[in-house]
Amino acid sequence: MAEKETVTIVVVRHPEKDGDKITAKGAEQAFAAAQALKEANYSFDRLFYSGAYRTLQSGFVMAAGLHQCELRPEENQCLNFGAAVQSAYDGDSQAFINELTSIKEMGYKTISECCKAGSKQFNEYVETAGKNLGEGMIAIAKEMMQNGQKTALALSHSPYTETAVLNPKNTPMGLGESDAIEYVIQNGKIVSSKLIPAPITGKPLV
Repeated sequence: MAEKETVTIVVVRHPEKDGDKITAKGAEQAFAAAQALKEANYSFDRLFYSGAYRTLQSGFVMAAGLHQCELRPEENQCLNFGAAVQSAYDGDSQAFINELTSIKEMGYKTISECCKAGSKQFNEYVETAGKNLGEGMIAIAKEMMQNGQKTALALSHSPYTETAVLNPKNTPMGLGESDAIEYVIQNGKIVSSKLIPAPITGKPLV
């Protein structure tokens, strides 16, 4: 990418769900999150989702809330953290949830703190998830720059949307429903990341 050319990708965790479908409250959460982004002057060139149906649904709801119904969701596996769970926990997502619950019960709140308290498997998960998300977003940014596009909205299903952040000491582990992280990518690197809290608070992953 050319010097100082940037792409901004806002990665949103899916809202409340029932199975792999969002609930009525989930639709309300997603719509409110989109309206808040619009009020903050976000406008998007592309819309991505993880492959899970709940993220596809959320994408359509958020496009409506942004008044950008022309956006069409595109599947991208970097937003699907199954590969990280497979790598560290042999695909046993419940084992991962159980470990994270145990860690949180010890009072650890940030990614950095959880990694210090977690097992080798947990650290492997976070490292793999962060790498997959980061590399995937950089690839998206490169392709977008070639098309003259600057901004993307991405719907992810947990765990987790925050694993590629630059400030893990200050970032909570397990974002709540419709919470988001804004990533700015410049010259093939993530140069900044920040939390965008959901307007309608939802439950965290655990």
